[in-house]
Amino acid sequence: MRKFPKIEYPKKVDKEIHNHEVVVTEKLDGANFRITTEDDRFIFGSRNVVFKDEDGSLPEDEINEQFRHAVKYVKAEIRPFNGNFTVFGEAMTKHTLEYNYDGKHPNLFSEFPNVIIFDVYDEENDEWFSYDKVQEFAEFIGAEAAPIVDRFSPEEEIDVEIPSSEYRDGLAEGVVIKSVDKPQLRAKIVSEKFREKKSQSMDDTDTNEFVKKYVTEARIRKQAHKLVDEGEYEELAMEMMEELPQKVIEDVFEEEAWEIMNNDIELTGDTKGD
Repeated sequence: MRKFPKIEYPKKVDKEIHNHEVVVTEKLDGANFRITTEDDRFIFGSRNVVFKDEDGSLPEDEINEQFRHAVKYVKAEIRPFNGNFTVFGEAMTKHTLEYNYDGKHPNLFSEFPNVIIFDVYDEENDEWFSYDKVQEFAEFIGAEAAPIVDRFSPEEEIDVEIPSSEYRDGLAEGVVIKSVDKPQLRAKIVSEKFREKKSQSMDDTDTNEFVKKYVTEARIRKQAHKLVDEGEYEELAMEMMEELPQKVIEDVFEEEAWEIMNNDIELTGDTKGD
């Protein structure tokens, strides 16, 4: 079975990305969604699960409910594409933030896109598309790409303010920074308001302080919803406690490794006001 590639955010990308022109795009609070094509049909997946059996793509009623709206949207709105490409997007399933649509996800026929594209991987050439090419590809297939909020050439430090969202009244969840020439170099910054932690000094290394700072209720809730999104559970339930603690810790180090390892945040977000 074909495996989807994984998106990685290097822990020390700050030192590598300097002197590269970078593009900054809005980070969205949805569910990670992937699309490929095979034998002239779409194959869908989430972060870790491919919605496919031995005979091909799964029927819609066998796909996790959290992604059915995204699958219907792609089939109705997106032009099929040829080639060994994996298209990454956010299925706009409601998690923490309120976006400008009602319900658990956008209506299929509303102007709000059910899926917003942010990356494309070319499997044949083993390379990621530049964001300019991502936008061209999205336009070609009739999809919407995550909006660009800035573009510049950093010298020593990268200082990015969290912008107002294109899709909600208030700040974006965060931003993703990618090198224009080497799109595998990337970093993400989450707004302090949505970082799911309390503001405390990094001088406190006591375990209790670490837990209070990073293992927050919002982070636990987010990972619980992701387990449902991934199809592991039909709903929030006590049974997920076997997996949930590990998922929370993985999320802490994925999003906070920069700060934990360096005890000094070089990338800061301006979150004054909403």
